[in-house]
Amino acid sequence: MEPDQADLGGLERSRALAAIAERDRLERVLSLLASGAPSADLDELARTVAAATAAIAGARLACVVLPERLTRPVVGGPDAEWLGDIDATRLAVLAPALDGQLVHVADTADLDPAAAAHQRLVTLDGRELRSLLALPIGEGTPIGAVLIAHHRARAFSPRQVALAKGLMRHLAQLLVMGDAVAEQTRIATALQQTLLPPVLPAIPGVDLAARYRPSGSGNLVGGDFYDIFFDPAGEWYVLLGDSSGIGPEAAGLAGIARYTARALADQSPSPTEVLDQMNLAVLRAASEGRFCTAVLARCGLELAHPARLRVELGSAGHPPAWVLRSSGEAAPATSATGTILGIMADAPVGEANLELGAGDALVFYTDGIIEARDGRGEPFGEARALATLAGAAGRSAEGIARRLERAVLDHRAPQDRDDMAIVVVRLRAEAREAGASRR
Repeated sequence: MEPDQADLGGLERSRALAAIAERDRLERVLSLLASGAPSADLDELARTVAAATAAIAGARLACVVLPERLTRPVVGGPDAEWLGDIDATRLAVLAPALDGQLVHVADTADLDPAAAAHQRLVTLDGRELRSLLALPIGEGTPIGAVLIAHHRARAFSPRQVALAKGLMRHLAQLLVMGDAVAEQTRIATALQQTLLPPVLPAIPGVDLAARYRPSGSGNLVGGDFYDIFFDPAGEWYVLLGDSSGIGPEAAGLAGIARYTARALADQSPSPTEVLDQMNLAVLRAASEGRFCTAVLARCGLELAHPARLRVELGSAGHPPAWVLRSSGEAAPATSATGTILGIMADAPVGEANLELGAGDALVFYTDGIIEARDGRGEPFGEARALATLAGAAGRSAEGIARRLERAVLDHRAPQDRDDMAIVVVRLRAEAREAGASRR
């Protein structure tokens, strides 16, 4: 083979290897961008940005610096774990980038000693990062900057610099949307807290527990709500419901239902009377097509021998509560579920009266429990729920709620994102002794 042909073959092999490396790098960037959907976790989003920037430029690491987080930049890239804590305010190369200018230091060894002192980055194993490229994130007034670095001098070609610069325009939008999602999540969390009691009340002889799991990433408020509150006679109500839709309208409707019930409790009415008035309030306040289901129980503890808990139950289109006896028997508390609130003025309400003995429990839930579906589309269903409860007999209210929630989560597919709420009321076994001693 002639020498020039051998050189040509070597050149072609080098170009092929470079093309493969470039392809792999671009595939890595595309994969990172696909995974970097706007999220409420800005640190996680910033790590995605850092990793994508390092990949597009072939850098060993990248730091994402936001103006409000100068002392704790987010680091990504293959050598990210080798960079200790850094203070971006001490890196002169970043100041111009945060003002909108690209800065490329091909080799820190070319800088005069005074300038190099303010640009020097050293990894934990003692290697200096000699190639630095600082880029503003976004055009005009940047929302932050990215610093990418390599141990090798002159590591970034003009093409890599151009690719990184172009990527910044896309990543700016990603971070802006992520910040908006984070703000929306903060608002949603504050709004959701108005629909749930901060703590459950302490009721002598009674064990209470509640579990609430909102749908999705938390950036939208769900419609599930619950509450436990007292009336002037010393009895107490358990309210659980589900308003249609998600977001502020669902939260507003849930708030109307919850605070209407609390206001009416001062008059000590029956659950059916409260639900009748809640229906009228929803009809007056809700926009067309909005509705709400609810179940309401008024409970009174009698410390006779044996102690018992009297329960008057009202239901407005809501799945029936379940009774779990201490013996392990589990069944619906009523078959009369009534009509959804907000549909008609004279909506019938389902009614039931029951008693709980020591160790018995009453389990309230929203439809996210029984409608949770697995990967084949099969719902969790009432039969599976009742079997789960039967296996939880003898546990505390918290243990019962946790067992039911865990069974549903194990069943449902990851893409199934309905809200779930559970409230458990259990008459403690020691209530029997308290009743006996009182007698």
